[in-house]
Amino acid sequence: MRPKNKKVVTLILGLSFLIFLILYISGFFATGLIGPKDRVSVTGSGFEPTRVGQAQKVRVIAWSKVVGTIQSKTQIKIQPQIRAKILEIRSRPGHMVEKDEILVILDDSNYRAKWQQSKQKLNMVQSGLARAKEEIKAAKAVYKQRKAQYTRIKKYYSTEVATKKDLEKAESNYLQAQSRLQQAKDGLQEAGFRVKKTKKLVEESKIALAYSKITAPIKGQVAKRFSDPGDLARPGKTILLLQNGASLRLEAQVREELIPLVSIGQRFKVDIPPINKTVQGKVDEIEPTADSKSRTFKVKVSLPKLPGIYPGMFGRLFLPARKREAILVPKSAVQEVGQLNLVTVKKGDSWQRIFVEIGSERQDQLEVLSGLSGNEKIALFGERNAPDK
Repeated sequence: MRPKNKKVVTLILGLSFLIFLILYISGFFATGLIGPKDRVSVTGSGFEPTRVGQAQKVRVIAWSKVVGTIQSKTQIKIQPQIRAKILEIRSRPGHMVEKDEILVILDDSNYRAKWQQSKQKLNMVQSGLARAKEEIKAAKAVYKQRKAQYTRIKKYYSTEVATKKDLEKAESNYLQAQSRLQQAKDGLQEAGFRVKKTKKLVEESKIALAYSKITAPIKGQVAKRFSDPGDLARPGKTILLLQNGASLRLEAQVREELIPLVSIGQRFKVDIPPINKTVQGKVDEIEPTADSKSRTFKVKVSLPKLPGIYPGMFGRLFLPARKREAILVPKSAVQEVGQLNLVTVKKGDSWQRIFVEIGSERQDQLEVLSGLSGNEKIALFGERNAPDK
């Protein structure tokens, strides 16, 4: 054979072997194998199980998982009552604070000056009040004297002892004294009003001065910080967010079609994946207005105390959506062969292995999605992952 022909034959044989190898690996030459989508049975030979169960067709609740976020029940926005520059913030996110502990210090120079000015003004108006009291004493004494004199002259005039001129002079003095007394009374009232007004001003400036130190209204943890020293604080602007981590709840946006199934006081399962825990939560609050964009209602579910759980964590709320039919079998009835799940079923006088598709786990049972129709007699084994040989 020529060398050239020999090379061609060798190349053809190599390609043929490669094609055979690919077909063999892909299972082209294999027969009777169970594929993941096949519905086949294998007849057992002389097999008789020691324990027998039954596939049950039951109505189960289909649960809807609603995504939510864990939040603190008590969240307080620390906001100033006055407008001033922030001098110091004594806490930062993560810090635990006690009730009445100072959190923020504001610049109080303007408010301290106003307080001092109001106190000085109060001293002035109180002095004016004292003078008004002295004036009314003097006016009352003159009024009393002039009134008596006017009364006496009137009596003398009636008996012609006093002249008309004397009477007119006594009457004029009396009216002047009366007018002075009225002015003194008005002055005293005005002075009293000024004192009262200034005292209120002093109290207000003192309160404003006290607002320069912002304290914690509760014992809790600083969750967020929104400002820094040097920033301008003003009423309505949040500086810190304080939360009480002792009481937490899951806040979830529930679709409008599920809301009729939820009511205050109901208990539902709550899954908290970050700490791998599932607990029972109680519905505390349902906001009565739906979000116009998502068509969802906010539902707040209180949680028990759990170590390692913090606000902001992810959680799921399980709500009953509807009821449906399901096929349930004991866990011990399902055997794993590779990646296949098999159930041994009584067919006439023999037992056959049936490939099934497994769904969710329900306590000691497994849901069969396909392969069984319900009410079949099935063999039970000691362990799920230990098939009979």
